[in-house]
Amino acid sequence: MGGPVTVYVSADSVIVSNQAQAFTDDELARMRQRFHRADNRSPGSGLGLSIVERLLGHMKASLELGSRTEHGQTLFAAVIRFS
Repeated sequence: MGGPVTVYVSADSVIVSNQAQAFTDDELARMRQRFHRADNRSPGSGLGLSIVERLLGHMKASLELGSRTEHGQTLFAAVIRFS
């Protein structure tokens, strides 16, 4: 789905969100696995979130993934929390 990507930065977090299909909790968990891609039509090897999560662990930060409906749109969000 094309559309704008929203980035919100605060002192202790970064939130990146965009319009997307709804994802179940199981799908969100699988996205963290190496070589898994939510959309097989796009190029790539499916390593992005796995690499991001490992790097964040070294920085004592965490990654949360979520899917929600807001104002009639389904949004996907990745939240990085710094401790």
